[in-house]
Amino acid sequence: FAKQMAQLLKVVCEIYDDNAVEDDSHERGVQCLQDVFDRAPWMEITPEMFEVMRYDPRVQKIFDDLDLADEDQFILFQTLDVDHSGSIDLEELCSGIAKLRGDACRSDIISINFMIQGVRTELRSSMTRFLKRLYKQEELITELRALQEPLSEIC
Repeated sequence: FAKQMAQLLKVVCEIYDDNAVEDDSHERGVQCLQDVFDRAPWMEITPEMFEVMRYDPRVQKIFDDLDLADEDQFILFQTLDVDHSGSIDLEELCSGIAKLRGDACRSDIISINFMIQGVRTELRSSMTRFLKRLYKQEELITELRALQEPLSEIC
C-alpha cells in the first residue's frame, strides 16, 4: 500500500505541475517523496485536475493495484472532498483512498447501518421540533385572526 501511495503522490505532483498556473512559489519536479511532503501544505487538487489525473494511465494502474472499484473511481472526487471545499488536499487524497481499498466487509456495513440509524433518529427529532413550531405558529395565527375580527367590525 505504501509503495502505491508514494507512486500516486509523485504522479499527482507531476500532473499538478503540468496543470498549475506558473508561479515562483514552488519548484517544479519531484525527486523524492520528501519533495511531495514539502509541497503538501499548499497543494490543492481541483475537480478538473482530478479528472486529468484520473485518466492518466499511471494513476489508473495505481488505482487498480490499490483495488479501488470502478464505481468508486467514478465519484472519487466527491468522496474524497470530505470538507466540501471544492478541492482535495493531499491529506484528503491519502486518507480517503486508504479507506476505499478493497471490498466492503461486515464491519463496514454494520458501521454504515449504525450511522443511518443515527441519522434517522436525528431526523425524527428534527421533524418533531419542526412540527411543534409549526403548530405553535398555527395557534398564533388563529389568535391573531380572532383579534382581527373585532377590529374589522369597528373599521
